[in-house]
Amino acid sequence: MAAATRNNKCGARTYTLAHPQAVLDKIKQRSGSHIVHKGLEAFKRDGAEWVDPMEIPGIKESGWTPELDQRYLGPTEDPLKTWQTLVVGELLIHPSAWPFQKKVDENEVPDYYQIITDPMDLTTLEANVDNKIYTTLEAFVADTKKIFNNARKYNGESTRYARCARQLEEFFDEKVREWKSR
Repeated sequence: MAAATRNNKCGARTYTLAHPQAVLDKIKQRSGSHIVHKGLEAFKRDGAEWVDPMEIPGIKESGWTPELDQRYLGPTEDPLKTWQTLVVGELLIHPSAWPFQKKVDENEVPDYYQIITDPMDLTTLEANVDNKIYTTLEAFVADTKKIFNNARKYNGESTRYARCARQLEEFFDEKVREWKSR
């Protein structure tokens, strides 16, 4: 298959395929993605009917089995745990989360654990959620709030760490309000 080259505005060499149809033909030879099945008659009639998935054209050929769903999907999660996982993920990527993402390094802050006797950070919070430690909203909120309270206690109210804690706490409080209003 031939490729044409040229330089772009920045002087970098770019490649374009001379025969894009040849690429499409090769894809068709190696896959069945271009095959269109006629559809299911059961859904063309009035009323809902259960359909055996193995009777759906293409399913058997794909190698799918009902056991695959169970293996990859696993048991359905508790809605609270699912929400906790999402919230911790959002907290971790929040712009104000940088001071709270990992445990405080006692080599960098030697007196931290003398002042903060019940530490918490977002990575530990995430591990606790993954391990299903928080069975209630209150327990999850208490540990999350510990992050913000510890930051203010150790650093003081007028520091950038306290500002980050306030911003992240406001974000978290909004997520909790949304959960409670469901």
